[in-house]
Amino acid sequence: MDVALDVKRFCVSNKLRIIKCLGSGGFGKVYLMQHLLSKRFFALKACSRLTKQDVFVNEIKMLKLLNGKCNTIRLLAVSRIRCRILLLMDYFPYDSLSEIMYSMNFEEIKMYMYNLLVALRYLHANGIMHRDVKPANFLYNRNIRKYALIDFGFAEHYKRYQLPKFAMPSMMQWSISDRQCKCSVQTVCNHCLKKRTAIAGNMGTRGYQSLEILISVPLYTPAVDIWAAGIVFITLLSRTHPFWVPENDLSAVGLMISLFGTRNVHDALANLGYKLISQPVYPSLDLKKVCHTMSWLSCGGSDDGEQPLTVSCEKCAPAMRHFPKTKYSCFCRNEELERTYPAGLKTLPFDLLRKMLDVNYQTRISAGCALRHRFFAD
Repeated sequence: MDVALDVKRFCVSNKLRIIKCLGSGGFGKVYLMQHLLSKRFFALKACSRLTKQDVFVNEIKMLKLLNGKCNTIRLLAVSRIRCRILLLMDYFPYDSLSEIMYSMNFEEIKMYMYNLLVALRYLHANGIMHRDVKPANFLYNRNIRKYALIDFGFAEHYKRYQLPKFAMPSMMQWSISDRQCKCSVQTVCNHCLKKRTAIAGNMGTRGYQSLEILISVPLYTPAVDIWAAGIVFITLLSRTHPFWVPENDLSAVGLMISLFGTRNVHDALANLGYKLISQPVYPSLDLKKVCHTMSWLSCGGSDDGEQPLTVSCEKCAPAMRHFPKTKYSCFCRNEELERTYPAGLKTLPFDLLRKMLDVNYQTRISAGCALRHRFFAD
């Protein structure tokens, strides 16, 4: 049955009208709605097909637990029209980060990251991993300086599985027969809300996935969210969106090696019980210089007169092959760019960035510790 038809039926029974479709994805469509009497705006998320209901049920449970606090979106109501689950939430108008990041000043970047970490600290304190942190899922309204973490379809309770470090994950079993489901009514029944929902194992968005996700470690921790937030951070500091787009999981590991160095990735994999065979051995790069160069080029800088990298800088060449804008630039030879940045951008943000992008998930900084970093002291 057509999604729009079910949404229209919901509107009639709840005195709402559809303004427009805000977007669509693999799990459904999101509509902007207005209440006919109060004129208040809402967002309605509609499940696209029966096979994705577990994702929506999981999102309902997470949103109810979080209750719209600490920069998380608020769930107002849940309904069902025939076989389709509908989630009514607060409408949050926002600015596209990819469009405004070139004009975001240092203080604005700091506050964006602070509020993202506030949301993640709240999730993790409640035993929840978001598992799909990215700019599109952390909305920012520039006019009123408000933030909202959305899309909890991949979210998961990280204490639910007490697996040994290198154990293989077992198949999840329903504790109650599916025949007991009573979702034919207009609400989602308690039986479905109590199910242990099976969420996709290879979660997250390519380019934001940490090393432990890429190699399919069976037991994840909230550190996966911190890594993804670190990629958001380096995106803002480098003014480059997306920061990188690996073709596949193996390519993503290669990108990490070229940026963070062979030794760091080797040690992180060894800690997980894997052996890295990589030739040649690449050094780690200075993230501050990487961000300064990328930002300079993204904001109109030009280095057409430079010699090709393959001749001038063997250290930077492996990483720069993945960044088209830097074809004739070098991360090492940009000392003059330091003078164009505020004093605060010379040390503290990059110290926090390195801690968030620690390839070893066991030593990666937590959201709580990140919020206590000197970067946020002022």
